[in-house]
Amino acid sequence: MNIPTPSGRIKIVRIPRGEAPEDMRIAWVGIRLPCQPFLDVVQGGGVLTGKKEVSKWCFVTPQILAIQALSEKNPAAAAWWYQHCEHDMEDNFCFEEDEAEIQDESVRRAVYQELTEEMDGHLDR
Repeated sequence: MNIPTPSGRIKIVRIPRGEAPEDMRIAWVGIRLPCQPFLDVVQGGGVLTGKKEVSKWCFVTPQILAIQALSEKNPAAAAWWYQHCEHDMEDNFCFEEDEAEIQDESVRRAVYQELTEEMDGHLDR
């Protein structure tokens, strides 16, 4: 399986919030994960119910890469996450800003700018 590795890196330092059993969430603490090179505003969904949560700043990491990293420390927890998550190559885990430490200085907050009709296609504006 050829999965592109995101260029950022984080380390999980606090128990992630969520619907999963506490021991499955605790298993993430101490794990270093690849992530997108920016914090992004994400509206997450619960692992077990799919219930949408409020939008928040998160680190985004591919599920398959995160589970692979977890399996090195805790194979049982990795198996639980694999069993309870989608298996689409485009699915991600989102760790909230206060749950992780940046391990790569290139990781930054995303910057959003609204593109107006006036700006679209008008290089002189």
